[in-house]
Amino acid sequence: MLDMGSHRTSSEFFKHNPPSPLEIEMAIMVVEDKVTRARAVAGRRASLYSTDEMIHDIARLSGWPDELAVTLSLEQVEKLFDQLAARSEARPSSQVALPDDPKLAATLLILREFMHHLKFDDIKLRPKPPPEMDPASDSHRFI
Repeated sequence: MLDMGSHRTSSEFFKHNPPSPLEIEMAIMVVEDKVTRARAVAGRRASLYSTDEMIHDIARLSGWPDELAVTLSLEQVEKLFDQLAARSEARPSSQVALPDDPKLAATLLILREFMHHLKFDDIKLRPKPPPEMDPASDSHRFI
C-alpha cells in the first residue's frame, strides 16, 4: 500500500494555489520515492483501472465525456501536468483551463508519477453508472 493520496499531498505540500514550482518539486520527490518503492510489489505488467472521481475530472480536462469508457494515455496525463507546471510558473496555458483545486493538482501529480515510474502506458476509466445502478445507492434495494 502506498502511504499517500491527493488530500494528504495537497495539504502537506501545496501552500499556494496554484502550487509554486518548488512545492510541486518537493511533492514529486516524495511521491516518486514512494512509487519507486512500490515497483517491487507491482511485479509483472498489468492494466491500470480507476473509478476515482478526480481521475474522471482529469479525463474530462483531456476532452473525454463522462458517458464513455475512457483510456487516458500517459501522454495525455503528461500534457495536463505540463499545463499545471506552466501555471505554477505564471506562464499562460492556452490549451485547457485547469481548475484551481489543490487536490486535483495532487491527483494529477500522483497519477503522472505512478504511471511513469511503474511503466503504465494508460489508465482505463469505467463510465459512471447512473445513480439507480450505483451499488452504493440505496435506490435499488427493496423494502
